[in-house]
Amino acid sequence: MIQLKKKKIEEKGSTAGGAAPDLLTLLLQGQKEDKGTKDEFSDEEILHEFVTFFFAGMDTTGHMLGFATYYFSQQSEEVQRAVMREADELAQAGSNISSELLNKAETIHAFLKETLRIAPPAAAVFPRTVVAEKLQIEDLTLKKGTMVNTLFLANNFNPKYHPDPYRFNMNRWIQGHPDFEEVVQKNPFIYTPFPAGQGIALDSTWR
Repeated sequence: MIQLKKKKIEEKGSTAGGAAPDLLTLLLQGQKEDKGTKDEFSDEEILHEFVTFFFAGMDTTGHMLGFATYYFSQQSEEVQRAVMREADELAQAGSNISSELLNKAETIHAFLKETLRIAPPAAAVFPRTVVAEKLQIEDLTLKKGTMVNTLFLANNFNPKYHPDPYRFNMNRWIQGHPDFEEVVQKNPFIYTPFPAGQGIALDSTWR
C-alpha cells in the first residue's frame, strides 16, 4: 500500500485533482522532506503510525459507539428519550453544529462516560519491566526484573468511588442529580477510560 502510494505520488503529484492530501500522503511527504536526516521516517515507521492512528482513534471510537449502542438498548424508555432528545437537537443544527452545542449535551456526555466506565477501550497499559536495582514508588519497593502494569478498570468498579458499580447509571455524571459522584470529578485519576499522567517511552522498561 505504501509503495503503491509512493508510485502514484511520483506519477500524478501529491494533490492530484485538487483533493486534500490523506494521512499516508502527508507521512510520505514528511519522509521525503526529512530524507537523509535523523528525523526521516522509514516505511516500517509509517506503517506503525497507521496502526497507532487506527487503534488510538478509529478502534477506540468504534469500541465506545458499539458498547453505547448496546447499553442504550438496555435502558428504560425514559433514559432513551432523554438521550434522543439531545441527539435530535444536535441533528437539527446540521452543518452549523459547534463545540459549544456539543458541550451543552450533558445527557449524551453522561451516557458515553458511563459506557466508558463499564467498558473502557484501554483497561490496562503495556506492562513495564523494572531495570533499576530497586525502584521505590511511595511505600512500594520493586526489585529489578519485576513486571509492572496498571489496571485502570479496577477503579471503574470500585464501590468506594462508584456506588453499585455494576449498574449502568448515567446519572453518576449529571451534576445536581442525587446520584452525582462528586469525588470522581475532584480526582482525575479515579476515572481513566484512557491512560492518564506522564507518558513513558515504549521501551517497556522503568529505570
